[in-house]
Amino acid sequence: VSTPAFTVQNSGALVSTLSAPATVSVNQEFSVTFFVSNTGGTQVDALTPALSLDGAGILTPVASPVALNLAPSASTNFVWTFNATSSGAVSFSVTAAGTTCTGSVAVSTTRTAATLVQTPAAITVSVTVYIGTPGVPAGPLAVAKQGQLFTIVATVTNTGEASALTVLPSA
Repeated sequence: VSTPAFTVQNSGALVSTLSAPATVSVNQEFSVTFFVSNTGGTQVDALTPALSLDGAGILTPVASPVALNLAPSASTNFVWTFNATSSGAVSFSVTAAGTTCTGSVAVSTTRTAATLVQTPAAITVSVTVYIGTPGVPAGPLAVAKQGQLFTIVATVTNTGEASALTVLPSA
């Protein structure tokens, strides 16, 4: 009696990573990317991503990914795009779930990440003019005479939460 040969395949299996920016500014558009790989031996069907948000920051969704089938040894990026609308910390919890082996075995993977939404840099500048005596500000109608030394001091303040990079004076 001969027995036909057959191969037993490993079920679909998922591994994942989640990436989100550490900080963004209000009114900035940004993406959260969930990388999922099928390391098993069978296709994962109807792999559906689900994202939940928690925290004080408020985000407006711009784009969301859709479900797909993921072949063995294949990978995909599920990408959500948001606009940051209010400052505060936001945590993301993302799960991708699907079925394998003709729908009888459920598989899933979950990851978390966090982003801080901050107010954008807001620069204010105040200028003080010193004529003649150092340290004594000139009055509003003071006029420097030809050849007289004067000093202009610009004080720059950032009232936003985000860093202001490459702040330079201009003429």
